[in-house]
Amino acid sequence: MLSNKEMNELMDTYSGYLLQISYTYVKNWTTAEDLVQESFIKFFRSSDQFREESTIKTYLTRIVINTCHDYLRSWKNKKKFYQTFSLRKCLIPQKG
Repeated sequence: MLSNKEMNELMDTYSGYLLQISYTYVKNWTTAEDLVQESFIKFFRSSDQFREESTIKTYLTRIVINTCHDYLRSWKNKKKFYQTFSLRKCLIPQKG
């Protein structure tokens, strides 16, 4: 398990780099920041599973990319649902 000092050092060292990667996927700075924060939480919760077969930077990068993919998949589904809902609302005659 990582100490608070080690966690802070990792965040200071890699947050800018990971933010840029996240932004290239989601094209929104606020969402990118949220996804990086979520990625760090995922890493800190499972840091004992890190086997050091790669660098921490590579491992964190993979977590961020996977988190972005998860976000985009869920957003796509939500967008599709809302577009379908809006289309139905337009096609159903309104009473009144």
